[in-house]
Amino acid sequence: MKDYHSKKSLRSTRDYSRRNYGNPLFGGQNNKRKTRDPRLLKIIVLITISFALLLFVGWYLFWSQSFRISNITIEGVSADTSTIIRELMESRLQKRRLIFLPQASIFIFDTKTAESDITQKFYLNSLEIRKKLPGTILVKAEEKTSVGAFLAKGQFLAIDEEGYVIRELTKRERIALIDLPEGFEGVAAGELGAESVGVGDIDPNTITDPDKDR
Repeated sequence: MKDYHSKKSLRSTRDYSRRNYGNPLFGGQNNKRKTRDPRLLKIIVLITISFALLLFVGWYLFWSQSFRISNITIEGVSADTSTIIRELMESRLQKRRLIFLPQASIFIFDTKTAESDITQKFYLNSLEIRKKLPGTILVKAEEKTSVGAFLAKGQFLAIDEEGYVIRELTKRERIALIDLPEGFEGVAAGELGAESVGVGDIDPNTITDPDKDR
């Protein structure tokens, strides 16, 4: 006669109070998730450091004061022309390139656009704009010699020896076109950028602006 009670005693007793809801079919995948590849972690750290370094280099080159344009040197032109060119250059420094990059940075400053600003205002023999690290812009230009002037549409315009309009006369040059008072002698006005115009060696404060007489 078989003893069924002895076989039942050999079976292990299950404890149904423990809550283990894991799926035995996917047990291997759960174990894989717990172990991470150390190489992947190194790659993530390397990418993070590289991105932070790139941001720092971009800020240092484009936004820091180290390479900000602080000096504009202009050579080869008259004092009045130099003043106007400087104003054009300073206005260009206030603008941006590619929407957000400041042109005040020596690396971002657009020399081609700056040359266009100047040539729209002056008709020159030559023009060159160069960058000098860390923060200098050098403008070299050669003006055309004005041999005369005429009035057109309320503007005094200077012309060269070929009859081309090269620029508008400055305020000082317009004042110099007034007839000189008796007793004053005319002198060459090379410093005015208009060698053919004669001016009197008199106090400019005593001369009226021709624009005010209109």
